[in-house]
Amino acid sequence: RTLIQTARRALDDAGFTDVPIIAGTGAGSTRETIELCHEAADAGADYAIVITSGYFAGALHPKALKAFFTEVAEKSPLPVVIYNCERCSFDILFLSLTFYSTVPAASGGIDLDSDLITQLAEECPNLCGVKLTYVL
Repeated sequence: RTLIQTARRALDDAGFTDVPIIAGTGAGSTRETIELCHEAADAGADYAIVITSGYFAGALHPKALKAFFTEVAEKSPLPVVIYNCERCSFDILFLSLTFYSTVPAASGGIDLDSDLITQLAEECPNLCGVKLTYVL
C-alpha cells in the first residue's frame, strides 16, 4: 500500500497524473487476491495485474482457473490484467519491474491456453488485458 501511495504521489507531484499504476495483486487464494485488489485501489492504483498462484498448480483444472479469474474480475474495483507466466521464476518477476505482494514460486508452470483466455475476455467485462510471458 505504501509503495503504491508513494508512487502515485511522486507521479502526481511531477506532473504525470495520467501515468497509470499497475499493481500486482495475485496471491495464494481468490479471497486474498480480491482483498489486494481493493487495497491497491484504495492506495491509488489504476489497474491490477493478477498471476495465478503456484501453490496449487497441480490441482488447478481449467474450470478452477476460469472460476478464479471470473470471481476476481467481478469483485475487483480495478480493471484486471491476466498475467500468464507459464515458466516464471522468482528473479524474473522482480526483473519485470512489476511489484508483487506475494511471489508464490511464481505460477507453478500454469499456462492459460488461448481458449480459456478468450472465454474470460468474452465473459468478464472487467478484464482489460493479458500479459504473456514465457521464460526459457
